[in-house]
Amino acid sequence: MRTAVAACAAALLAAGCGGGRTGALQLHACTIGGSKAIAAECGNLSVPENPGDPNGHHIPIHVAVVRATGPTAKPDPLFYFSGWGSAGVEDDAQLAPLLVDVNLDHDVVFIDQRGTGLSNRLTCTPPSGSASLAAVTVASRRCAARIGPNLRYYTSAVAVDDYDRVRAALGYDHIDIYGVSYGVTTALIYLQRHGAHVRSVVLDSGSLLDVRIFEQEAPNAQRALDLLFKRCAVDASCSSAYPHLRADYGRLTARVARAPIPIPGTTAKLDEVALASVVESLLAFDKPELPRVVELVSTGHLARAAAIVAPLLPSGQQPYLAYQLLIQCSEPWASWRPAQVARLAAGTFLERMQLHGAAIMGAVCKGFPRGYAPAAIGRRVHSQVPVLFLQGDEDPADPPANVTHPQRELPNSRVVVFRASGHGHLSLPCAENLIARFVAEGSAAGLDPTCASSAAIEVQFDVPPS
Repeated sequence: MRTAVAACAAALLAAGCGGGRTGALQLHACTIGGSKAIAAECGNLSVPENPGDPNGHHIPIHVAVVRATGPTAKPDPLFYFSGWGSAGVEDDAQLAPLLVDVNLDHDVVFIDQRGTGLSNRLTCTPPSGSASLAAVTVASRRCAARIGPNLRYYTSAVAVDDYDRVRAALGYDHIDIYGVSYGVTTALIYLQRHGAHVRSVVLDSGSLLDVRIFEQEAPNAQRALDLLFKRCAVDASCSSAYPHLRADYGRLTARVARAPIPIPGTTAKLDEVALASVVESLLAFDKPELPRVVELVSTGHLARAAAIVAPLLPSGQQPYLAYQLLIQCSEPWASWRPAQVARLAAGTFLERMQLHGAAIMGAVCKGFPRGYAPAAIGRRVHSQVPVLFLQGDEDPADPPANVTHPQRELPNSRVVVFRASGHGHLSLPCAENLIARFVAEGSAAGLDPTCASSAAIEVQFDVPPS
């Protein structure tokens, strides 16, 4: 049963959106995607910041529609659900060319989630890195007070209700969804709350809603690192170039534990937490570089390592998106329970980073309100809608184990695992083809996923020339 807030939002949607192609959302020609310069139609849909107060303060939800390029557009568009911390439409739209086959017959719709991009972006500036936990709580309390009581509605459930308002305002009855990373979470929540309007769903590098991904981040990342070491050891070129990779990495971690290593050209230093962060980032998005970084830093070639490492290190006191903090304080899948973090992180390369993260989030949440998060957000979704899962077998954040036995609740789902792959697969031609075929057919039954066994670009290690 829907809560009063959700019911009110649904009632407002039914009353306020017309049945035409654009309804209450007026679109104009625009260019998105930065240097990609993609022609689109953009607009803002006004929605109540508090769904339970339709006459209260409204915020814009920014939308960009890339129209189907073929002569006969299908009635169901593909909605793109963003990853964690996305900069919004401008950032996401750069991936539009990778959806060219889908875009031939389907409009592709990008949306700035509330609190991001041009949809009333809200941020909180953290105190200095050396600040006490008490200072973190004070800073988060001040930020929450500055934003106001409606901060509690910047959660996943309200965000997907915004998306459904966009769907209705654009005049679409059914949509297809592509969600990546956190976009898998919001796609599942959308399916949970608005499944009657979903034709098919592609879930790329995510987890089911009953998986507490931040608490399990450390063992999952350790597993990915161990798999990479094993794969290098049996790969002729990698084992020749880096014959002692695991041991070299062990010596490197021991070295930074004794004293941080300065990174040339920056004010940053590579300490235990920074090294763990760099390793995790490379495991997720650029695994071929990881053996090279270990070798360069271990042998003192710091200037050459800096080109890879420096962009992965935090620069100054960057503001946090408020919705990310609120969600981690409010939604079960994003929790940081200290006892569970300590137990699961023990002995992993992320142990110190995770313990630090749990302490920081505990301090943040003391100063933040509890966000609107229905209990169902922490439970698996039941649906007959066709679902295609794309998972990387070396993903440090969302490994295949995070979508174990989805057919129990999603009987028309299928899981495709990409060998040697990390996080996100849209850049792989194999994934592009599978997505296009799945959306075209509206079913995963006839898909041939054989290409996933060798498609990942990460299979090739970055081996220096001899």
